[in-house]
Amino acid sequence: MLKYAIGAAAIVGILVHPISGAESRADSGRVVIYIETPLLTGDWVSIVLASAELIGEPGRAPVLSTPVTLDSAGGQRKLSESAIAVGRYLTLRIRFSKAVALIDGVPVELACDSAGASIPLEVTVFSGSTQLVILGLTPAKTDGDSPRFLPRLRLIHRDLPLPGSLVFVSNEGSNYLTVIDRFSFQVVDVIGVGQGPRGMAYSRSARQLYVANSGDDNLSIIDVMTRQTVRTVPLQFGDQPSRLALSPDEQSLYVLCPGSSTLVVMQTQSYQESGRYPMGDTPVAMVVDATTDDVYVSCLLSDNVMIFDPADQSVAVAATVSASPTELALDGREGILFLARQHPRALVVVNAREGNQTAAIDLCAAATGLAYSPTTRQLFAAVADCFEIAVVKPQHEFALGSIAMSDKPTLLTLDPEGRWLFAVMPEADRLVVINAVSRKVSAEIDVGHRPYLALTPE
Repeated sequence: MLKYAIGAAAIVGILVHPISGAESRADSGRVVIYIETPLLTGDWVSIVLASAELIGEPGRAPVLSTPVTLDSAGGQRKLSESAIAVGRYLTLRIRFSKAVALIDGVPVELACDSAGASIPLEVTVFSGSTQLVILGLTPAKTDGDSPRFLPRLRLIHRDLPLPGSLVFVSNEGSNYLTVIDRFSFQVVDVIGVGQGPRGMAYSRSARQLYVANSGDDNLSIIDVMTRQTVRTVPLQFGDQPSRLALSPDEQSLYVLCPGSSTLVVMQTQSYQESGRYPMGDTPVAMVVDATTDDVYVSCLLSDNVMIFDPADQSVAVAATVSASPTELALDGREGILFLARQHPRALVVVNAREGNQTAAIDLCAAATGLAYSPTTRQLFAAVADCFEIAVVKPQHEFALGSIAMSDKPTLLTLDPEGRWLFAVMPEADRLVVINAVSRKVSAEIDVGHRPYLALTPE
C-alpha cells in the first residue's frame, strides 16, 4: 500500500498589526492564513485539509472552518481568517482527510496520518491584533516499487518589497487591508484598521496611506514603510466615510461622507477639519481635477454632480443628469468628466468646465466602477451585472471590447504607470489583476471579505 506522510519544517513568518474598532475592545485578535503550493510538472496530487488549529497557553483555537482541497497546480490561496483568544501559541496543527495521486494516469487514494502535521511556531496574539501566517506545502515524491508522497509543510517568511511595489486592498467585511506584491501577485502582509474600511488615498510626500473606516466614523493613517497605524483621526458620528482624495499639493484630504451627505476637508499637517460642505442627496463618488484643484462629487438621489472650489470654498452644481449618477472618472488635460448613470444605463461624457453633456455611450448594465487611462485615452467600465469590464474610446463614442470576469467587478483602479488594471470582486472576495495593454486577466488573488478598493502607491 502506498503511504502518505507529513514532514514539517518551520520558518517563522508571522506579521502583527494592531486594529481599531469593536474588535480591538474584545479579548481577541485575528489570524489570516494563506497557503502556497509549487507548480509541479510530475504526477498530480490532490490533498484535502480537514482542520487546522493553533495550540498554546489559551488552549486550542480552530482556524479552519471548512475543509479545503489543494492540488499541485501551484499558487497561493487563502485558507481562512479567524478571531482567536489572546495569548501565546506554540504550535499549528493541520489534519488531512484525503489524499489522491495520479500515478501513471490512474488516480490512487493514499493513506492519511490521523495525527496530521504539527508545525512549531511562537506567536503572541494581542487584543485587536491582525496576523498573517503563510504556509508552504510541497508534495515530494519518492521513487520505488511503492512510491510515497510526502507533503511537507513549513512557515514562510518573506522580505517585503518597497511601497511602490505594493498594492493595498481595503476589505470592508474583514476590517483589514490586504497587502500584495504587484510583481509576484502574492499576499505579503495584512494591516488591521477600523471597522468597514472603504476608500484610500496615498500621500507621496508623507509616505502615508489614509483609510476611511465607515463603521467607526474615523480615518486610519498608516506609515507605508513600516505598515503601522500611526494615528486614528475621528470624524463626526454618522459620517460613514467612503471615498478619500488628496488635493494636488497634498495639503488637504477630502473625505466624502454619505452618512451626513457632506464633503469634509481635513488639513494633512494638523489632521484638523478646515470645513464641512453639504453635498446632494447620497454622495457616491469623488474625483479631483489636478489642473483646477476642483472636486467633483456625484450624488445618486439628487441626480447631479456637485463641484467644490477650494479657492473660494464654494459648492455649486457642476452638471445635472437624469437618473442616478454613480461613478466618476476625469480627463484633466481635456477637461472631460466621465459619469456612469443607472437609468438609463450609460456612460455620460460631460464638459467639466462648462457642465454640458456632450455624449452618451450605452452599456449592457449600470457601470459599477470607472478607471481612465490618459496615456491610451481608454476608459474602463466595470459592469457587475454583465460579469465584464467594458473598454471604451469615449472620444469616439464606441466600445473597443470587453474583458470577461469570473464574478461581479465593482471599483477599478490603474497603477501609476497605467500598465495594470485592478478590479475588486466583493462577492468572490478576490482582486483581479488585468494587463491594461493586452486586456488579459493575469491573476486572481484571494483577499479579505468584501474587498472595496485597491490602491498602488506612486
